[in-house]
Amino acid sequence: MRFAARSTKDTAFGQAIRLAYFEARLFLDGEFHTPKLRQFGISRQVASSDINYYLRTYGPVANYCPRRQRFILDRRYKPRLLDRRHHAAFAMHVENIYALAVKRSRTNA
Repeated sequence: MRFAARSTKDTAFGQAIRLAYFEARLFLDGEFHTPKLRQFGISRQVASSDINYYLRTYGPVANYCPRRQRFILDRRYKPRLLDRRHHAAFAMHVENIYALAVKRSRTNA
């Protein structure tokens, strides 16, 4: 699996991990909303850009619901980046690693 950073200003918590996290949470929860990506310290614009990049690259696996303000999974599609069996573990590990990094950066400040 190869990902190219779209700009030199991509955040330290890389786009490849955010895209895989988006897929994992989408397939686990059946829906996804932008604040789940924003928890990693990125702007709303970067989060939206990541989601749109995933949808353009891997197909329209989700449809945006304006009423609920989130993406809803289209169950006809299969995950493209991760094996379905690993979604829960991956999402949990990403959230834990980021939480530890934030905690460490606050104690070193």
